[in-house]
Amino acid sequence: MSTEIAVEKKPLSGLFTVLAIVLFLGGFYLAGSLFLASKAWYLRLAVAVLGAVLAAAALTQTIYWHKMISLVRGARIEMNKVFWPNKDELIKTTAMVLAIVTVFAIVLSIIDWILTLIVQLVL
Repeated sequence: MSTEIAVEKKPLSGLFTVLAIVLFLGGFYLAGSLFLASKAWYLRLAVAVLGAVLAAAALTQTIYWHKMISLVRGARIEMNKVFWPNKDELIKTTAMVLAIVTVFAIVLSIIDWILTLIVQLVL
């Protein structure tokens, strides 16, 4: 089952992309700038959210919007295919990982200790 969406070319896609970036960054810049520093926190938050919403609205007019929608749909389909382990499998595999990491840590510590002794003998 393919989730590809036919993407039509939109002539002003680049302009709307730039507009979306400007609106998004501009909203957060205004919210954090000295211009609104003396205003209440909820007003600054509203300006930031408004910038993000306007940016999202501008982004819907670009070809990237359809690509993002296709990506999200594909991700949802793939998440349904994921095999999630049950509790027993999770405990067993976690114990195996911890055991292997512990063994490697001990082996590397011994190698480090031996190399340290060799370097001290040479110097």
